[in-house]
Amino acid sequence: MNRDQSYLNDFCRFAAEILRFVEPLDEVSFAADYKTQLAVLYALSIIGEATKNSQLNFGNNTQPFPGNGLLECGTN
Repeated sequence: MNRDQSYLNDFCRFAAEILRFVEPLDEVSFAADYKTQLAVLYALSIIGEATKNSQLNFGNNTQPFPGNGLLECGTN
């Protein structure tokens, strides 16, 4: 397996893990579950590193992140 394929596998594996972590939770439950928040952040950091280190061209096909409301998450 080449290096980029390994990074792509990490990307897909951790994206699936994020979905598995948050699937049973609604927004309020996620906001109250610090362990799940940390697990999701960890998985996102792995995805970011895999994306940064790969030679794959993701191009400029990006979409705005719809999670602006997350900035207020956990701030009471």
